[in-house]
Formats: sequence, C-alpha cells, structure tokens
Amino acid sequence: MPGLFKRCPLCFKEWLTEDDFLQDRTLMINGYQFAGKQTTPPFPDGYILFTHSVHGCGTTLAVIAKAFKEVDRKKETKHSLSPI
Repeated sequence: MPGLFKRCPLCFKEWLTEDDFLQDRTLMINGYQFAGKQTTPPFPDGYILFTHSVHGCGTTLAVIAKAFKEVDRKKETKHSLSPI
C-alpha cells in the first residue's frame, strides 16, 4: 500500500497522493514560508502553506516544497490550486 502524502492535523482528512492533494478544491494556497536566510531560489527548502477550507476545519497545512514534483510549465496540468 502506498504511503500517505498529507494528513490534516485538525480534521484528520487524508490525501494519499500529491495529485489527490493538489486536486482538492477545499485547499487554498495562502503563502510560502522561507526556510532560512541561506535559502535561494527556487526555494526548495521552504514550506508552501495551504488552508483547509471545509466547515469546522480551516487549519493551515505546511507542505515542504520538495514534496511536490517539478512541473513542466510548457505542458497543461490537471492540478487546480486556488489562486493566492
């Protein structure tokens, strides 16, 4: 059985894969947290912050940027993150 990509610490919703996480329309991207002064672009050591916007939750999830696959920006993608 594959591993778990992320679990919400408040409501315990689980996303098994990166695709499940990125396609969830209840997640809203709301920022980036730098890992430290020595971090340089493309900032792989920082955290991308998401808000889990379902009734009764609303927690912020931090996912290390390295957890996401690199995206070929020339190709269309099925990921549907909410705008900042």
